[in-house]
Amino acid sequence: MKKRLLLGLAICIMATSEGNVFAQSILTQPFPVVDAYVQKLKNEIISISRHHTTDVETVSAVRRKLNPLIQELVESVPSRTETEKLPQTVGAWQQIWTDGVQIFVGPAPGQYDLSEIFQVVAPNGYYYNIGRYVMPGIDLTVFLRGAYKVGTNALQVNFTKYVYGKGWLYADSDFLLQTFRAEAGAFDSQPFNPPADANPIGAPQLEISNIYVDDDLRILEAGSGPGSSIFVLVRVGSRR
Repeated sequence: MKKRLLLGLAICIMATSEGNVFAQSILTQPFPVVDAYVQKLKNEIISISRHHTTDVETVSAVRRKLNPLIQELVESVPSRTETEKLPQTVGAWQQIWTDGVQIFVGPAPGQYDLSEIFQVVAPNGYYYNIGRYVMPGIDLTVFLRGAYKVGTNALQVNFTKYVYGKGWLYADSDFLLQTFRAEAGAFDSQPFNPPADANPIGAPQLEISNIYVDDDLRILEAGSGPGSSIFVLVRVGSRR
């Protein structure tokens, strides 16, 4: 899996000369060391998140439980800019909890399987949210593409494409391959059409802050203030 991931990222990096130069610069930056206390906080956050991955009725209570742990975790490591975090942000991630469940709304009569939500971040300015959308008699693989620019403390994201493939395409195939197919336009003839108030295409620019990221855990905040949403993700291939 690690070899396929590195190969896939290499293909992404070579896609544009700008991406190649940018990736070479960010991938040479050192990563912070994770100490025992930080690891303990991470373990608690991951355990709570995994226990409540699909439980949409308790998101407020879980957020209140996670908030002090996340704050302590963030304060326990050196502060870094988004550019400095990007080498570890790049890659494939699985979402294990969010209180932003309203984001995962699609056309009736289906619904997203919250245990099968992924994100692939490329170093050259785009990423994909990938979800398993379950409908009577058929599953869909839904791809939401975001183009991002790196700010000091956040990624500035515009969503540019919302498409689907028939079936759950990650069941028995290379994880990154289908994402590269989506980027190449393989599913462009099959636009995904959620209700207008849930369609991010054409919506105002979204700020996403990677408030914590290391080799196997990533916590991001979408938006800011009381209405912000937290997303907890683990790297695909992590033993966690």
